[in-house]
Amino acid sequence: MVVISLAYFAFPNARLDFTPYNSHDSESYISLSKNLLEGRGYTRSLNQEEYVPHTLWPPGMAILLMPSVAASGDTISLLLVKLTIIATSLAGVWLARFYLIQLAFSRSQANAIALMVLLNPFVWHFSRIAMAEMPVFTWQILSLLLIHLCFKAQRSILTVSACGFLVGLGMLIKGALLGIPLAILPYLYSRGLFKKESIARGVVFGAAFSVPFFVWTMRNRAIDTSGLGLDGVNQVQMITKKVIEDPDSEFKTTGEIIATAKQNILWHAIYHVPRHTLPVAWLMDLSRIPAGNLIALAGTFAVSLLILAQFQRFSSVILSVLPAMAIVAVMTIGGAERYWFSLVGSLLMIVYASPVLFRRQSTQRCIFATLAIVQFISLGLFVVRHETHPFSPVEGRDDLAALFMEIGESPLESSDPQATNVCTINNHGLQLTTGLRASMVNTNIDLDPRFTHAVLDREALSSGVRNPLMERGRYMIVELPTSMTRSEIRQRYYRNSEAVSR
Repeated sequence: MVVISLAYFAFPNARLDFTPYNSHDSESYISLSKNLLEGRGYTRSLNQEEYVPHTLWPPGMAILLMPSVAASGDTISLLLVKLTIIATSLAGVWLARFYLIQLAFSRSQANAIALMVLLNPFVWHFSRIAMAEMPVFTWQILSLLLIHLCFKAQRSILTVSACGFLVGLGMLIKGALLGIPLAILPYLYSRGLFKKESIARGVVFGAAFSVPFFVWTMRNRAIDTSGLGLDGVNQVQMITKKVIEDPDSEFKTTGEIIATAKQNILWHAIYHVPRHTLPVAWLMDLSRIPAGNLIALAGTFAVSLLILAQFQRFSSVILSVLPAMAIVAVMTIGGAERYWFSLVGSLLMIVYASPVLFRRQSTQRCIFATLAIVQFISLGLFVVRHETHPFSPVEGRDDLAALFMEIGESPLESSDPQATNVCTINNHGLQLTTGLRASMVNTNIDLDPRFTHAVLDREALSSGVRNPLMERGRYMIVELPTSMTRSEIRQRYYRNSEAVSR
């Protein structure tokens, strides 16, 4: 396990996170962190005079990234950022090992289970992406461990309160941790769920747990979110909004919520669950093969049985995940694979603990060894594929990443470098890695800056562009004949006025 942990620092993916799972959130988290450090407030806008308040993501990820951002200097060292996420991920796996020992697994069993988690391709992948999936995993394991140590030994009410508050800080990373309070139920049940003492402990823990997110909510209530778009989204209300990135969007009806849940589970979750848990399952795209839905359903059913068969020992883990599963199921974008990985992550140790269901030690060792070998080969193939094709080809993000890297290595020729302002998609990624100004645009709040340069998508151009400064595949950067707003750039260069997005 130590060797594999050290190997995690190889191939740290010191690149922009233009992955198939998301191509915006990572640079937004880093921007929030940088702005907090440099005194611009909690905003994604990297330019002092273009402040846009942010209410969607709590500051947990921004705070986690602060040391690496502070050590980076003017432009971001993606290496330091990724090493931070890798270290956080490894801490989660080692905490899981310790938690398993607390649950009466032997050290050899805990080592084997934790090793299987380390060898999971998606654990490896999300451990080098600056998004919340692995920090959520680590905080959930830490929370389960703290709850076990606090409630197993009947600590004082003051200790229960402190435990609840510490665990509740995880809600400032991501709302996927809202089910953690249910993890105390098995401990309270063992001493009488409805006894006065148990009720008191449950209420105190729940109240303390709620404090951090309550403070965050109160902060947001003081902000006028009209016209803010993504930056003004309410993390609670977005669950049942028709358009989650629009704070003014209508709420879904009950029928629409049910239809969304059905679609997310039957058309997405049944494929994601076996893909994330079963060795080598990622090699097969079950959604594209005959009877793939039946195979996926059978795989999900098998994983569910393995988890339920160990409910008595892992009841706290299972209960803590259920509320988040329900919420993701009803979200408009709840079919996204990364959301389901956030849920499946903490369940991996249950799935990989399945060999312990066999009583004979020799059988357990044989199964663990076989699975570890298969998982090791699977991870090796996954790493080779990722390092060969690290960026998503969707919307030419691989070409965009190559262009951004070239811009960083070869400064733009400009008559006034200080006045340079680049209009581009993934504007935070460009400014963070190159230092070139790349302003946000939000005309709803009169934020409509003028640009000197633009990154253009040749596939959407209305006509050819002469003499681009640099070009890589689908994308090029040009110096504009005169300063222009984003809408003027769209009108001049594009067939479709929506070609340049956030």
